[in-house]
Amino acid sequence: DAKKLRPHTRQLIRAYHLGQGDTDHIKGHLMPLKKAATPLVYGRVLLVGDAAGVIDPLTGEGIFYGFKSAFLAASAISRFLEGKTVDLAEYDESINRDLGPEFRIARSIQKINTITPRLFFHFLENDDRFWNAFCRLLRGERTYQSLENRLNLPLKLAFNLF
Repeated sequence: DAKKLRPHTRQLIRAYHLGQGDTDHIKGHLMPLKKAATPLVYGRVLLVGDAAGVIDPLTGEGIFYGFKSAFLAASAISRFLEGKTVDLAEYDESINRDLGPEFRIARSIQKINTITPRLFFHFLENDDRFWNAFCRLLRGERTYQSLENRLNLPLKLAFNLF
C-alpha cells in the first residue's frame, strides 16, 4: 500500500537532508512498456531508457535496461558516425534481439501473476527453488531466458500460452 510508504519516505528525505520531508506532492506513475513493433528510431533520433519503454514488465525496474539501451544506442551511433551503416536501424534490431525475449518472458510471468497471484505467491513463499530463482533474477544473476530454459517441456508450453 503506497500510503504506508509515505512515513518511510519522509524519514529518508530527512535522513539525507533533502528537505523537511513533505511527501504530499510526490506521486508515482506507471511507465509505458515497449511493444515489440514499436520503432525506437526516427531519422537521427533514438529513444532510450524510460522513453523507449525498456522497463521490466514484472518488476517495473528500468535502470538496468536503461543502461543496456544506452549502450546499444551508443554502439549504433558510433557505427553510423564511422560510416559503417547508412542509418540507425540497427539500434531497433539490437533492442529487439537483446531485450525482446526478456520482455516477452517477463510479460508472461506478469500475466500469470495477474491471473493467479495467490499461486505465484504460494510458490514464492513455499518453494525454496522458486524463491531462490526469483531472487537471482532480481539481483541480475539470472535472466528470464535462463529461467525459461530450465523449465521442462510441459511447463514451457503452458508458460508460452501467456
